Amino acid sequence: MTDTNSKASCRVFLLGLGYTLADVDHDDFFTDTHFLDYDVIVLDPFGALSCRQHEYPVYDNVMPLKHESGPAFHLRYTRITNKLFEFIHKGGMAIVFMRFMPTLRYPDSDVRSRNKITQDLNVGMPWDKSTTRKVRGSNIAFTTDGPFGLFWSATEGLWHYAAVYDEPQDRNSLAHVKGHTDQVVADYSTTVGAGFCIQTPVLSFEDNQTDPDAKKKAGERFIQAVADLYQALRADAPKPHLPDWADDYCLPGETPLRETIQTAREEISALQDQISQRTNEVDELVCHKALFTGHDNVLEAAVDRVLTDLGMEVEPGPKGRVDRVAVFGDRKFAVEVQGVKKGAKEDHARALTQWVQEIAIQDGKEPKGLLYQSLLTETHLGDSQTV
Repeated sequence: MTDTNSKASCRVFLLGLGYTLADVDHDDFFTDTHFLDYDVIVLDPFGALSCRQHEYPVYDNVMPLKHESGPAFHLRYTRITNKLFEFIHKGGMAIVFMRFMPTLRYPDSDVRSRNKITQDLNVGMPWDKSTTRKVRGSNIAFTTDGPFGLFWSATEGLWHYAAVYDEPQDRNSLAHVKGHTDQVVADYSTTVGAGFCIQTPVLSFEDNQTDPDAKKKAGERFIQAVADLYQALRADAPKPHLPDWADDYCLPGETPLRETIQTAREEISALQDQISQRTNEVDELVCHKALFTGHDNVLEAAVDRVLTDLGMEVEPGPKGRVDRVAVFGDRKFAVEVQGVKKGAKEDHARALTQWVQEIAIQDGKEPKGLLYQSLLTETHLGDSQTV
């Protein structure tokens, strides 16, 4: 899943992660940076609770703030979530770590007011009002299909989950708690504007904290995987719909490209015809292998094909007597076909002599006797000592 050009052609912005990765732009959650300058936004919602300017306390999943700071926080928080969804709806790709966000609570007027305003900070995140639960673990079953399968494989060992939400079991998710398909920890959606919103577990470099070089390599591995995923999803994204009249006009270079495509299609069609013809020839040819592997009806049919190819007219013999009667010009043949396990027997030749005599009596002219015996019905050709 490595493309040396994909990383350079994909602009990634890390938002609210609390740590940096080499050669990647990053900032606190409450940033003024314009998202549309990037292709991919990687966002950790918990960055809103802890940044350089503020450390917001959370008690029993409630974040209490003062009358002055509560509305200001919610306004800034909503501005970022709105920027995120504008970015996605305009065709960007967002990777959002799935967190169970607290409830913001503050007085409606002053600190002495008993009336409290509450704001669920999950609203505005990709999971919005879905039923989420705060849990923690790293035993995750990831999908192995398509671009996401490659993404999870490339970032193996870098994830732990901090929240789950329930999904119907008949819907395939990107990842779930191992052994519990209804506890989803990663999901994916697209927008009308061909944007991608990917909810993932939380990225973690805890196993690499004591080794800066290992942490750097893990970070590079993650960014490369993000770039590759972006390129793969972008390649599979539906193309914009154009009105029919747009086909009446060609851009510079469009006509030669279309002609090249048409030529290639014609060449492919000719090759497919050749493949079909050669396949039929091979199928007919390999049927002759039944001459030394078959028995009963299969072996008899293989002998029929050979005799017919030699120019003979072949008919089934009388029931319970000779297997075949073949005619070549003015000559007639009594044909006996035997598929045996260990070797030819005198009884086979004796029976053929009897069939020859019966036909001679019937026709007044003695036919030639032809005995075909397949000796390899249960023995590999390379292991047989009989030719």
